Amino acid sequence: MFDFKPERLNLKEKLGGVILRLQKRWKDKFKIEESQDGVSIEALAQDDSFWSNLFSKSQDRQLADFTEDLTKICKEEVINKDLIALKINLFGLGKITDTGVKSLGENIADGFKNLTSFHLNFRWCYLITDAGVKSLGENIAGGLKNLTTLHLEFSWCEQITNAGVESLSGSIADGLKNLTTLHLDFYDCNQITDAGVESLSDNIAGGLKNLTTLHLDFYKCEQITDVGVKSLSDNIAGGLRNLTTLHLNFPLCREITDAGVKSLSDNIAGGLKNLTDLDLNFYGCNQITDAGLKSFSGKFAESLKKLNAIRFDLRLSSVSPDVKKALKAEFSKTMNSVIIY
Repeated sequence: MFDFKPERLNLKEKLGGVILRLQKRWKDKFKIEESQDGVSIEALAQDDSFWSNLFSKSQDRQLADFTEDLTKICKEEVINKDLIALKINLFGLGKITDTGVKSLGENIADGFKNLTSFHLNFRWCYLITDAGVKSLGENIAGGLKNLTTLHLEFSWCEQITNAGVESLSGSIADGLKNLTTLHLDFYDCNQITDAGVESLSDNIAGGLKNLTTLHLDFYKCEQITDVGVKSLSDNIAGGLRNLTTLHLNFPLCREITDAGVKSLSDNIAGGLKNLTDLDLNFYGCNQITDAGLKSFSGKFAESLKKLNAIRFDLRLSSVSPDVKKALKAEFSKTMNSVIIY
């Protein structure tokens, strides 16, 4: 998806020219629609027939050629400087390797330096390793200095380890000082441990002081324990005091217990006074009991005067329905939106 603010009357016409040229070579399908900021175009990446035809040969080579064409044509049509948002969905392209990731990062960083929003989905691209993640981080941080919103999805990229998480977050923290919104998804990247969570949160908290929205997903990263949750909450509460929205997902991280939940509650209440929206997902964390959820009672809500929306997912935990009901009633006295599963 591309968005831009039209500064010239013929800009939309030029964008149409870009699409025609891309379609001529790639026979792509694009969704084109008006948006508040101008025009948006989205490649229908989840159309199986489209992608199977597009990537019938080497997915790395085709991806490199496609992004190179995209960059070249946008430059020739003189619209690349007006594009402010780009979304690329590569869900399920399981033959993409670090080589393809590197070429994509280089082409986007070279061609779209005025982007303020970038969303890249590598879900189920399971051949990607730490080397690909590292090169992507370096290219994004080195070339897209104007980004305020970054959303990267690596769901089921199971070869990513702590080293990849550390290098990616380090590059982002060092190079993207204007970021206000960051969404990182490591769903089922089960080689990530407490050490990876600590290095990621330490980098983010140390370098991204302007963040107001943070979303981290560690679904089924089963090696994460209370130690990782505590280091994460320590770093966030200590370094990201401008946060207004915080979403943390730890579904099926079964080593997390009441101790981890309490450290999270204490740190959020003590350090994130500007928080208005909080979403915590501990689905399937069966070592979390009534005691863990009760740590959010009393002083927690009193400390966060601006908190207006809260959501807990504690399904398949060991928290009783009565404790969930009582906390929901307590929060509902001061908040407009309260959801506790």
